Amino acid sequence: MTDLSCLSRDELIALLQKKEEEAAAANAKLVTAETKASEAEAKANQAKAIARQAEEKVIQAEKRAQQVEEKFVRVRHNYYQLAKGTIHLINSVNAVKADYAKQVEQYLLGLDDEFAKTALNAVLRYVQDSRKILASNQRQIVTFFSKGNEAFTSVQQAETSVAKSLTELKKAPSFSNNVKAIGTALELLHKAVVSLDNTKQSAARIQKNLEGIKKRLNVRSEKQKTEQGRVNNFENLDKQPGIVAGRGISSMRCPECGCEITDLKTALVKIKVQADALLNHKAFGQCNGYQVGFCSNCGKVHVLMEPEQDHPLFPERQISTRSMIAWNESVCAGIPLEKAIRHFEKEAELGSNTCSYSLYDYQRIYLKPLYLELKKKLQNQPIVLCDETPFDCLQDQGRGKAAGNQPKSCKSTTNYIVTMTSADSSEEPVTLYSYSPTRSAENIGKVLAGFKFKTLVTDGYTGYETLLRERLNLKEDEPVLHQSCLVHLRRQILLTVLPSDHFKQLMKMPEHKALGILKERLENNADGIKLLTALDLIGCVFRLRTLMRDGTLSIRESMSGQTQLMDWLDELMMELKEGLVQKKGARWVKSKDHPNAKVCVYYLNARDELRTFLTDPAIPPCTNKVERAIRAVTVLRKNSLFKHSPDLMNTLCIGLSVNATLLANGIENTSEFLTEYSQALYKHMLEKGLELKWKETGQQKTSFSICSEKRAEQDSQSPYLPEKLAEGFNMNPWLNRIFNRKA
Repeated sequence: MTDLSCLSRDELIALLQKKEEEAAAANAKLVTAETKASEAEAKANQAKAIARQAEEKVIQAEKRAQQVEEKFVRVRHNYYQLAKGTIHLINSVNAVKADYAKQVEQYLLGLDDEFAKTALNAVLRYVQDSRKILASNQRQIVTFFSKGNEAFTSVQQAETSVAKSLTELKKAPSFSNNVKAIGTALELLHKAVVSLDNTKQSAARIQKNLEGIKKRLNVRSEKQKTEQGRVNNFENLDKQPGIVAGRGISSMRCPECGCEITDLKTALVKIKVQADALLNHKAFGQCNGYQVGFCSNCGKVHVLMEPEQDHPLFPERQISTRSMIAWNESVCAGIPLEKAIRHFEKEAELGSNTCSYSLYDYQRIYLKPLYLELKKKLQNQPIVLCDETPFDCLQDQGRGKAAGNQPKSCKSTTNYIVTMTSADSSEEPVTLYSYSPTRSAENIGKVLAGFKFKTLVTDGYTGYETLLRERLNLKEDEPVLHQSCLVHLRRQILLTVLPSDHFKQLMKMPEHKALGILKERLENNADGIKLLTALDLIGCVFRLRTLMRDGTLSIRESMSGQTQLMDWLDELMMELKEGLVQKKGARWVKSKDHPNAKVCVYYLNARDELRTFLTDPAIPPCTNKVERAIRAVTVLRKNSLFKHSPDLMNTLCIGLSVNATLLANGIENTSEFLTEYSQALYKHMLEKGLELKWKETGQQKTSFSICSEKRAEQDSQSPYLPEKLAEGFNMNPWLNRIFNRKA
C-alpha cells in the first residue's frame, strides 16, 4: 500500500487522477452491463410474446382441425344416410339384383376417407343402369327424390334429374316464374275433383265442399273507374308561377279585443326559392312583404299574409319554407335529399350542409307537432298493424363521424324503421314511422309504448309475441289479441309447392295427362294436393272479405264462410304435420328434414293467432296495408342507403309519417296542405316572438332572431327557441281538415 505522506504534491494529484479514471471506467462498465441486461430482458419478453402467439396459433389450428374433422363426419354421415336410403329404395324394387346392393354396402362399410364419395358414385351408376326397373316403379323413385309429395314428372325426366345430381333436386326454391302456374294448377284440380266419385279423403272432400262456396264468390262487385284518360283542361292550368306580395291596407280590427289598429308596418323578407324540387332546380330570389299590426290596447301582434305567400323557415333566415316542403316531398317519393338539393345549393351558393340542416329544422319544428298529434290518434285506436324494415344508421353501427361517442353496448349491426298503421276499418287512418336501433322486443316495445290497442296485427316474427306477453298484456281481464299474417302463411306454402322443376313440368303436360295425375293424387290424399287446397282456401278467405267490404255479402254470411274455410285449413295442416314435427317446450320444431315440415312448424306456432280475425270483422287477416306503407322506406333505402345519426333518422320518420297520413286520408296535394299549415305555424311563431320583443324593448319591430340549436345548449330556457315559439299553436283545425271533420 502506498504511503501518501511520502508523495509529493504532483504525485498525489497524478494518483488522484488515476483513481478517478479507474472509477469512471468501472462506472462505464456498470452502465454497459445494465444496458445489456435490459436488452436481454426485452428480448426475453419478446420471446415470451412470440411463444404465446405461437401457442395461440397452435390452439387455433387445433380448433380448425377439430372443426374440419366434425364437418367431415357430418358430410360422411349425410352421404351414408343418402346411400342407405337409396339401398332401401333399391330393395323395394322386385327386379333389383342383390349383388348391386351388396356392392354398395361394401363401399359403405369401408373406413377410408374417400368411402362416402365412392359409395355415392356407385349408387349413381346403379341408378343409371336401372332405367327399366325405375320405369316400372315410377312412384317410388319420384316420392324419394322429389322435394315433396306434390312433385310429379315423367319417367325420362326423373331419370335425367337423378343422373345429373341427387342434390340438385334439393336446390333452393324460386317461385318467381311459377306463381302464375298456381292458378292453372287449381283449375285443373277443380276439374279432377268433379270427375271423382264420393271419397273420404280430406283434400278431395274439402275441394268438393269448396265448389258451393265458389259459386257465391263468382259474384263480381262493380269497380269505379279511377283513370280519366285524356282530359282537355289546358286552359284551367296556371301558365306561369307568380310572386305573391303582401297586400297593403290602412287599418284593421284586432281579433283579440276588437279595437281598430291604424299603426301598420310593412315587413319585407328576402328568400331563396327552388322553382321545382323534381324537375327545375333553378334558384331565384324573391322579396315578399307582409303587414304587421300592433294592438296597443291588448298588446297583441297580428301578421297579415296572402294565402299562397311564401316565407322563410324562421325570421331572418333566407331558405324558403316552400322549398323545404318540396324537398320533404322528394324524400317521401324515394329521391335522395342530396340529389334533390344539389343544383339548388350550387345555384344559390350555399354551404354543403345548409339545405340538409334546414330540412332537418323544418321536420323537427314544423312537422313534429303534427306528428305527435297523429301519434296520439293512432295510440288510441283499437287495431294497429305493425311491421319493420332495415335502414342503416351509421352512428348506431359504430360508423361515421359521431360514432366515437357511442358506447359499445349501444352499437348494432342492423337498424330498423318500424311502421305502424291503423286498420282499413278505422275512420281516422294514420300511418306512422319510428326509428328503432334494433329489432329486439325491448326496442319495439319502446316504439309501441303508450299504445292502447286491443289487437295487434303482425307477421310471424316471435319478438311481437314476447312483447305482448311481457310488456303489453298487463291486464288479465283485458288481454291484447294478436293476429298473425295469413299472407305470410300463404308465402310459406308457396315456398314449399313451387320450388322444384317437377311442378313446372306438370304445368307443361297436356291437360288430360295432368288431370289423370291430379286425380290419382287426390285419391291417395297426397301432401302436395293438401297444400294446393290450402292455397285455395286462403284465396277464398280473402275473396269473402272483399265481398263483405263491398256489401255484396252480409257480414254474418261472410264471417261464417271464413270460419268454415279456416276450419278446413286447420284440418289439412293437422293431417300434414303427422311425423314431421314435434313439440319442444312451448314451440313446435321439425322432427324430420322434409320440405313440408317448415310450413307445418310455421302454422302450428301461430295456429291460434291466425284465426283472431274471425272474432271481429274489423280485424284484418294480414299485414298487407302496413307492408304497402313500408314500400316508401324500401324505395328510399335503395337510393339513399343510410342516415348519419338517430336524430336524422327520427326527423326522416316524421316527414314520412305526415306525408303517408295525408295520402291515406285522401289529401293528394300534400304540398298545398303543408304550405297552408306551415304559413299558419310561421305566423304563430312570428307573432309570439314580436310580442316578446315589444314587451322587452318597448319598440315595435317587424323581425327578430331565433335562438339557434347551438345556442340552445347554453340557454335552454330562452323564449326565442323555435320549440318554445311553436308552443300553443292550435292543431285542431288542421286535424279536422286531415280527417275530413267539421270544426
